[in-house]
Amino acid sequence: MLHKLDEPSLTRLIHDHDAGHLDAICRERLVGYRDRSKIVLDSQNQSGFVGVTQQELARAIETVGNSAAAVRKQLAASTPALQLK
Repeated sequence: MLHKLDEPSLTRLIHDHDAGHLDAICRERLVGYRDRSKIVLDSQNQSGFVGVTQQELARAIETVGNSAAAVRKQLAASTPALQLK
């Protein structure tokens, strides 16, 4: 990706790196980013789990951890008719 930067942008990137600002810049860009491979139970939007109550979801997370794939597998095993997106 660096080869796509023009010279002023690359110069600014190097300056920000040398000044120790890159971590803060990257963190600012990631605000609102959510790792979709993990389930955050306090998240308001868990719409990928149709027909599952918050309690069932919490139990599955307690059992297998917060990996979305593991939770899907756990819920599918415990609720065969469950529709998962």
